[in-house]
Amino acid sequence: MSSESGSEAKAPEKKPSILARIERHIQRRMLDGLMDLLPLLRMSESEFAERFAGSPIRRAKYEGLLRNACVALGNIGDERAIPALAGALRHDSSLVRGHAAWALGAIGGAQAEAALRDALAAEPDADVREEIAAALEAEAGRATPPLSWEC
Repeated sequence: MSSESGSEAKAPEKKPSILARIERHIQRRMLDGLMDLLPLLRMSESEFAERFAGSPIRRAKYEGLLRNACVALGNIGDERAIPALAGALRHDSSLVRGHAAWALGAIGGAQAEAALRDALAAEPDADVREEIAAALEAEAGRATPPLSWEC
């Protein structure tokens, strides 16, 4: 479509949705805030209640906040998160354990794989075992196959 001046009319640019803007903001802040996320995984439920009293974060509930922290750490992909995520594999909540397994699989590496293998042996929940197995499978797919030399 052309305007009278001969230039083409542009469709109005779509503004990113509020969720997209929030996600971009969070991603920028995640790299800066990696160390802010790690203490969340060590927070007890009573510490959560005290720290976030009167805050909208309480709506996510304790397990939801820990789950979200695991997802954020997995998306950041920084190996410094592995010890905290390995600890989260021993959390009482299967929701938290499953998301910690996913995050470790997303980060990858020998340390993450070792934590996942250790957790798999002791994990009582079938859904979490399935998530651990999927994370280990993802890690195996990333591994470089050994060279085969013919003499």
